[in-house]
Amino acid sequence: MPSTWVGDGVRGWTALRRFVRARPVVVDGLVAVGVGVGVVAGSDSVAAAVRAGPTGQSAYAVIALSAAALAFRRSRPVSSFAVSYAATIVLLATGFPYGPIVQLPALALYSLAAWRPPRVSGAVCGLALAVCLPLELAGHWAPWPVPVTLAVTGGWLVFPWLVGLAVRAYRRIRERADEAERARHVSEERLRIAKDVHDLVGHGLAVISMQAGVALHVLDRQPADVRTALLAIRATSRDALDGLRVALDGPDATRQPLRGLDELGDLVRTVNGGGLTVVLDVAGTRPQVPAAVDVAGYRIAQEALTNVVKHAAARRATLHVAYEETGVRLVVTDDGKTAGSHLGSGRGLIGMRERAQAVGGTLTARPLTTGGFAVSAFLPYSKEFER
Repeated sequence: MPSTWVGDGVRGWTALRRFVRARPVVVDGLVAVGVGVGVVAGSDSVAAAVRAGPTGQSAYAVIALSAAALAFRRSRPVSSFAVSYAATIVLLATGFPYGPIVQLPALALYSLAAWRPPRVSGAVCGLALAVCLPLELAGHWAPWPVPVTLAVTGGWLVFPWLVGLAVRAYRRIRERADEAERARHVSEERLRIAKDVHDLVGHGLAVISMQAGVALHVLDRQPADVRTALLAIRATSRDALDGLRVALDGPDATRQPLRGLDELGDLVRTVNGGGLTVVLDVAGTRPQVPAAVDVAGYRIAQEALTNVVKHAAARRATLHVAYEETGVRLVVTDDGKTAGSHLGSGRGLIGMRERAQAVGGTLTARPLTTGGFAVSAFLPYSKEFER
């Protein structure tokens, strides 16, 4: 039940923020009414306390004008402050008690500083001080010592202006942070697409090259086997093109899901040939594997076998898949070369390791003491099981 209340509260707050952003004049109009009523009530109390007499209907009208200007404090902040400030100065100059009335132009000046460039709000604030200070220092409505006068004026003009500047700066920082976050997501998506393209193109071209070599080798002696190699080339190229469409345009482009661990058998069949025999060994019962782990596992196996085809000069390779209690383990071994050239430039290994780390897993690559190479990855079903 408490979690439901929290969810309802978050949704309500989000809806309120959308309403405020969509209808600023309506919301600010309600604020203006509330502040105006409070100023009238407060001014009557102040007038009674200092025995300045009743405020009068004309004063109420001027207060209403000053408060009404707040309805446009965000859409037209300069005009809003000018009207509110002029009405306040007129009231003070006619003997209206100094007190809550100054809240109206203070709120308008805050909004001006929060929604307009500092050079604009600073110029307006300076002009307001130039009008107000001489009258206050002359004692027309504030017969106080000079330090007190400066402090009071700063309190209802300079302070709200500074608060508005702070709010504007905070908003700009948030906007930059949001832009940086969006840019980061775009960069990550581009990197993901680049990795997918690398895996698809690298694997497809390696298999096509291998099958083309087989076709050329048996062209004169066993023409019937050429058909098998050409069919494999066609299937591999078609799968690679479909995969590229999915990677670049999304799954909806071809209405085909991204490949997962269930299709490792098809992957092994495309790699077999040209003197290389790949064996798929599956242990354990496949549970409900998260989609991210499913795709990452397939891509890691694909890249590891592509490295075997391109660089290992191996005759036999094994793809071992073990569905363990907390994750799936993939091990690709071969009996080929163990030199560093086995991994080519090393970018494929980096990509495989990044794919494993993206789902909370680990990946290692090492030469075998009996000859050949091994790539081992563990992909947890949940990141809490990372090991």
